[in-house]
Amino acid sequence: SKSGDFRSLPMFAKLKGGDREAKAKEVLEHFQIPLEYVVDNGEDFTIRPYTGCQPLICFVNPASGGCQGELVLEKLQKYLSPHQVFNLKADKGATRGLTKFVSEGAFLPCKVLACGGDGTAGWVFQDIDKLQLQNEPPLTVLPLGTGNDLARTMGTGSGWDKNDSILDFLHKLAKDAKSVMLDRWKVTVTPMGAQEACKSSIMNNYFSIGVDADVALRFDEERTAHPEKFKSRWSNKMTYAKLSAKSEFTQHHPVIKDICQVESNNFHLKVEMKPGIGFIVTNLPNYAAGGLLWGCHPEKNGWKSQKVSDGYLEVVTIDSLAHLGTLHSSSTIGRGHAHRVTQANDLTVRVSADVAMQVDGEPWRQTGPTTVQISHHKASPIMVLGDKAAAHATVKD
Repeated sequence: SKSGDFRSLPMFAKLKGGDREAKAKEVLEHFQIPLEYVVDNGEDFTIRPYTGCQPLICFVNPASGGCQGELVLEKLQKYLSPHQVFNLKADKGATRGLTKFVSEGAFLPCKVLACGGDGTAGWVFQDIDKLQLQNEPPLTVLPLGTGNDLARTMGTGSGWDKNDSILDFLHKLAKDAKSVMLDRWKVTVTPMGAQEACKSSIMNNYFSIGVDADVALRFDEERTAHPEKFKSRWSNKMTYAKLSAKSEFTQHHPVIKDICQVESNNFHLKVEMKPGIGFIVTNLPNYAAGGLLWGCHPEKNGWKSQKVSDGYLEVVTIDSLAHLGTLHSSSTIGRGHAHRVTQANDLTVRVSADVAMQVDGEPWRQTGPTTVQISHHKASPIMVLGDKAAAHATVKD
């Protein structure tokens, strides 16, 4: 067969027996690059143009998940093929792997799996963007990070563990994944009076100002100073909880409505700010490891439901980190939500004070006054699992 005999794979020896053997065969039929299209050049290889298949190209961050990424890398190479599984750290990004599946200025038929946290997914998205090709492959995430909010939104899980089955994950992806579009946004930060932006980022998840960004910054500084303390998802969450408690009870945070003015460029509207010490612009329904900021059934209060492909962002404020913490439980049963401010497809935020900011978990301290502009970057194809995930997007034809 074009895919080769799956019984010859090293992993097959551990899979003998009905259900597992059948799953392995289906995974290979869906996702393996046919070996006849791989041209070995000694130290490297090339992929010849192919038809009739859509291989899964895997990009693994080996440092993610307390270095669980190394185990994922090994397992994916055994289940699929080393010719379609790439080490992001060794390759310094996804460009090397992606370009092997490009022919005559277009992607060959394929799908992309980013194995890591939300930052890893952003890394792969960014490298796809750089190629500037029209027929981008759909991307999904095997969650190895701490928060994994993009993976939660995609329906691919809250966090992969070494005891979880890679085979089961791949099989579900092969059988049940739907392709949808994900809005992505450009965030530019320009100091007052400056002619050029001092920072420009692509946002897939969220942008925030205030208390939660301050904790994210302190977490990032602690991890940089003591990387040995951050070896697992559990230890990361414990450190985050300690820093949150310290910030809640010992730090002073400015009231957002005193330092921020928000306008929607498209509608020329000044937005009335709500109380709170945290300001969050969110593209996803999940935030901070699964909190539902926009909440359930917003239409009961005159708002639209949140979708990742409708060209709109949701803007909220939070009273405190304790307020944010309640949203992990109450909103899942249809009650709690952050203070809803607006839904818009283009935003200008004028900030008068020095304050912590973050985009997709990358925090910094910004000197004020400054202006933040958020505009639509593009819509990128992703794969989602489950009806709940698909409900947050428009299914791609």
